[in-house]
Amino acid sequence: MTYASVGTKVSQLNAQLAQTPKDSPAYADLQKQISTLNAERDTLFKGETLRSSLLNAYGWWTIGMYTTYAAFGLMLAALVVLGALVFEVFIAARRPEKIRVAQKVAA
Repeated sequence: MTYASVGTKVSQLNAQLAQTPKDSPAYADLQKQISTLNAERDTLFKGETLRSSLLNAYGWWTIGMYTTYAAFGLMLAALVVLGALVFEVFIAARRPEKIRVAQKVAA
């Protein structure tokens, strides 16, 4: 049963209780049923709330783990790009070449 379905039953029993005279033996039985259902409804509410809170926390924990993995991957990619930049600037720097121009000797 769900919280809402128990609430519907409690409402029906409250309507019956309002129509039952207080000196009737069914009156105490209805009160007992109502209190039992109210306790069950409170338990269901707490259980559904706890379940939704735990699922929400698990979902955000999962997203956090995936973003952590993505952060490590992006950090590795950034280090590779930085290494390529350092290689280009310091190691593979091109020096100007001396160009020899052939001259014709006029005879």
